[in-house]
Amino acid sequence: MDLEQEKNQLVEDLSDIYKALLNKLIHKYKDINSIAIHCDSGFSAFGFSWNSNDYLEKKKEKFPESDWLIIKYSVSEWNNIFYEYEAFNDINEKIEEIFDELYDEDLTDEQITQFFSEIALCSGQLILATVLESWYLTSDSFGAKPAL
Repeated sequence: MDLEQEKNQLVEDLSDIYKALLNKLIHKYKDINSIAIHCDSGFSAFGFSWNSNDYLEKKKEKFPESDWLIIKYSVSEWNNIFYEYEAFNDINEKIEEIFDELYDEDLTDEQITQFFSEIALCSGQLILATVLESWYLTSDSFGAKPAL
Protein backbone atom coordinates (compact mmCIF):
# COMPACT_ATOMS: atom_id res chain seq x y z
CA MET A 1 0.00 0.00 0.00
CA ASP A 2 1.27 3.48 -0.86
CA LEU A 3 0.52 5.37 2.37
CA GLU A 4 1.14 8.81 0.90
CA GLN A 5 -1.20 8.13 -2.01
CA GLU A 6 -3.90 6.75 0.32
CA LYS A 7 -3.55 9.77 2.59
CA ASN A 8 -3.79 12.24 -0.29
CA GLN A 9 -6.86 10.49 -1.68
CA LEU A 10 -8.61 10.52 1.70
CA VAL A 11 -7.84 14.21 2.17
CA GLU A 12 -9.22 14.95 -1.30
CA ASP A 13 -12.36 12.86 -0.71
CA LEU A 14 -13.03 14.43 2.68
CA SER A 15 -12.41 17.90 1.26
CA ASP A 16 -14.98 17.28 -1.47
CA ILE A 17 -17.55 16.14 1.09
CA TYR A 18 -16.93 19.11 3.38
CA LYS A 19 -17.09 21.60 0.52
CA ALA A 20 -20.36 20.14 -0.79
CA LEU A 21 -21.96 20.13 2.66
CA LEU A 22 -20.76 23.65 3.45
CA ASN A 23 -22.02 24.94 0.13
CA LYS A 24 -25.43 23.34 0.65
CA LEU A 25 -25.66 24.48 4.25
CA ILE A 26 -24.67 28.09 3.70
CA HIS A 27 -27.03 28.52 0.76
CA LYS A 28 -29.96 26.69 2.39
CA TYR A 29 -29.85 28.15 5.91
CA LYS A 30 -29.29 31.81 6.71
CA ASP A 31 -29.25 31.49 10.50
CA ILE A 32 -25.98 29.61 11.04
CA ASN A 33 -24.11 30.35 14.25
CA SER A 34 -21.50 27.58 14.39
CA ILE A 35 -20.14 24.80 12.21
CA ALA A 36 -17.95 21.92 13.36
CA ILE A 37 -16.22 19.19 11.46
CA HIS A 38 -15.03 16.29 13.52
CA CYS A 39 -13.99 12.71 13.74
CA ASP A 40 -14.00 10.32 16.63
CA SER A 41 -10.85 9.69 18.61
CA GLY A 42 -10.18 6.49 16.66
CA PHE A 43 -10.45 8.29 13.30
CA SER A 44 -13.09 5.83 12.14
CA ALA A 45 -16.06 8.17 11.78
CA PHE A 46 -15.96 11.66 10.32
CA GLY A 47 -18.85 14.07 10.65
CA PHE A 48 -20.22 17.57 10.26
CA SER A 49 -22.44 19.48 12.69
CA TRP A 50 -23.93 22.96 12.86
CA ASN A 51 -26.04 25.18 15.07
CA SER A 52 -28.36 28.14 14.50
CA ASN A 53 -28.76 31.48 16.24
CA ASP A 54 -32.48 30.77 16.69
CA TYR A 55 -31.79 27.50 18.50
CA LEU A 56 -29.27 29.18 20.77
CA GLU A 57 -31.69 31.97 21.64
CA LYS A 58 -34.35 29.41 22.61
CA LYS A 59 -31.84 27.59 24.79
CA LYS A 60 -30.62 30.84 26.30
CA GLU A 61 -34.11 31.53 27.62
CA LYS A 62 -34.22 28.18 29.45
CA PHE A 63 -30.76 28.01 31.02
CA PRO A 64 -28.84 30.25 33.42
CA GLU A 65 -26.06 32.43 32.06
CA SER A 66 -23.47 30.19 33.76
CA ASP A 67 -24.44 27.35 31.35
CA TRP A 68 -24.42 29.51 28.24
CA LEU A 69 -20.87 28.73 27.07
CA ILE A 70 -21.49 25.00 27.32
CA ILE A 71 -24.69 25.31 25.29
CA LYS A 72 -23.03 27.51 22.69
CA TYR A 73 -19.76 25.62 22.20
CA SER A 74 -20.54 22.00 23.08
CA VAL A 75 -21.48 20.22 19.87
CA SER A 76 -23.45 17.66 21.87
CA GLU A 77 -25.89 20.47 22.76
CA TRP A 78 -26.49 21.53 19.16
CA ASN A 79 -29.61 20.78 17.15
CA ASN A 80 -27.87 19.47 13.99
CA ILE A 81 -25.32 16.88 15.07
CA PHE A 82 -23.80 14.74 12.33
CA TYR A 83 -25.65 16.69 9.64
CA GLU A 84 -26.15 14.49 6.58
CA TYR A 85 -24.01 11.74 8.09
CA GLU A 86 -24.74 9.51 5.09
CA ALA A 87 -22.35 11.64 3.03
CA PHE A 88 -19.50 10.09 5.03
CA ASN A 89 -20.55 6.42 4.74
CA ASP A 90 -18.24 5.51 1.84
CA ILE A 91 -15.22 7.24 3.32
CA ASN A 92 -15.80 5.71 6.76
CA GLU A 93 -15.91 2.25 5.15
CA LYS A 94 -12.70 3.02 3.24
CA ILE A 95 -11.03 4.04 6.49
CA GLU A 96 -11.95 0.70 8.06
CA GLU A 97 -10.28 -1.07 5.11
CA ILE A 98 -7.16 1.09 5.47
CA PHE A 99 -7.00 0.32 9.21
CA ASP A 100 -6.99 -3.40 8.40
CA GLU A 101 -4.26 -2.96 5.78
CA LEU A 102 -2.11 -0.83 8.10
CA TYR A 103 -2.31 -3.44 10.86
CA ASP A 104 -1.47 -6.15 8.31
CA GLU A 105 1.69 -4.20 7.46
CA ASP A 106 2.69 -4.33 11.15
CA LEU A 107 2.59 -0.59 11.69
CA THR A 108 2.48 0.53 15.30
CA ASP A 109 -0.55 2.25 16.82
CA GLU A 110 1.53 5.44 16.95
CA GLN A 111 2.26 5.29 13.20
CA ILE A 112 -1.39 4.61 12.40
CA THR A 113 -2.55 7.47 14.63
CA GLN A 114 -0.08 9.81 12.93
CA PHE A 115 -1.36 8.76 9.50
CA PHE A 116 -5.00 9.50 10.39
CA SER A 117 -4.34 12.63 12.44
CA GLU A 118 -2.68 14.26 9.43
CA ILE A 119 -5.77 13.47 7.35
CA ALA A 120 -8.15 14.80 9.98
CA LEU A 121 -6.23 18.05 10.36
CA CYS A 122 -5.60 18.60 6.65
CA SER A 123 -9.11 17.90 5.50
CA GLY A 124 -10.87 19.30 8.52
CA GLN A 125 -9.88 22.61 9.97
CA LEU A 126 -7.99 23.90 6.99
CA ILE A 127 -10.71 23.08 4.45
CA LEU A 128 -13.40 24.58 6.67
CA ALA A 129 -11.42 27.77 7.17
CA THR A 130 -10.58 28.08 3.48
CA VAL A 131 -14.13 27.54 2.26
CA LEU A 132 -15.70 29.86 4.83
CA GLU A 133 -13.24 32.64 4.16
CA SER A 134 -13.80 32.33 0.41
CA TRP A 135 -17.43 33.18 1.19
CA TYR A 136 -16.30 36.14 3.36
CA LEU A 137 -17.09 34.34 6.58
CA THR A 138 -14.57 33.46 9.25
CA SER A 139 -13.33 30.35 10.96
CA ASP A 140 -12.30 30.29 14.58
CA SER A 141 -11.18 26.70 14.72
CA PHE A 142 -10.89 25.59 18.34
CA GLY A 143 -10.69 29.21 19.44
CA ALA A 144 -7.60 29.95 17.37
CA LYS A 145 -7.31 33.59 16.44
CA PRO A 146 -6.79 34.90 13.89
CA ALA A 147 -8.85 32.57 11.75
CA LEU A 148 -6.96 29.84 9.94
